Amino acid sequence: MVAGGRRRSAGCAAATAVLAAAPLATWSVADAAFSGATANPGNRLAVGSLAAPTALTLSAACAGSTPSVNAAWTAGSGGSAPTGYRLQRQLSGATQNTVQTAATSATDTGMASGQTYTYRVFSYLSGWTSAAATGTVAVSCATNLLTNPGFESGSDAAPWRLDTNGAFAQTVSSPVHQGAAAVRVPVSMQIYTSVTVAANTSYTFSTWAYTAPGTGSTSALLRVISGAGLYGSTVLGSVQGSGTAGSWHQVSVTFNSGAATTVTLAIGTGGATYDVYADDISLA
Repeated sequence: MVAGGRRRSAGCAAATAVLAAAPLATWSVADAAFSGATANPGNRLAVGSLAAPTALTLSAACAGSTPSVNAAWTAGSGGSAPTGYRLQRQLSGATQNTVQTAATSATDTGMASGQTYTYRVFSYLSGWTSAAATGTVAVSCATNLLTNPGFESGSDAAPWRLDTNGAFAQTVSSPVHQGAAAVRVPVSMQIYTSVTVAANTSYTFSTWAYTAPGTGSTSALLRVISGAGLYGSTVLGSVQGSGTAGSWHQVSVTFNSGAATTVTLAIGTGGATYDVYADDISLA
């Protein structure tokens, strides 16, 4: 009986040893941050607590006829802190682009005008993603009547000319709003070009403007003159822009062409006592 008992004890010990030696699934530090997480081969996380972002807001913008969408959202509360966020653009259920960022805002580009897009934003951590916040936005940019609006063609800013000598204005590689070039408007000068328009039609003349850090908030002066001359007698529209020095901001003026079939557009420094830079100019 004693001997038999010893044999049974040895058998139990052996079984215990086998169980102790069996490989156990392990979590990484990131795994352990998830409530209810399970680590299984091929599926390291079954249930997690990665909070979804909320309050997704979308706004469409146009640089001439080129659209973009600005997105912003609120970080989710509770759960594990995400590494960042993925913003997806979808059209008819198909994902067209994904922007990855650590911030709670992003700008998406490369979409076509005249469409309504669905956006989804997820938080992510390692290989896992949260539920999504979603929204839709319509994108529509009118056809730009200007040629070379972003100054990406040629070695100068044609067709824009300096008011002092009629020569084409010069481009710069920095600062730029987007692309590779912008135009510099020297202090106390104007650049101008003439454009064919339809009579009795409303248009918006706009540009992205920039002044160097430490200069001032006054930026580009936009003017629209009836006819093909810079110093025509009828000014159809005028506005002096303002914005934070060291950052790009949009300046625009809406006007009606009246009887004119040609207008002259001018960008100057106006009340600014320093150079102003312009990029992505539009007449639409």
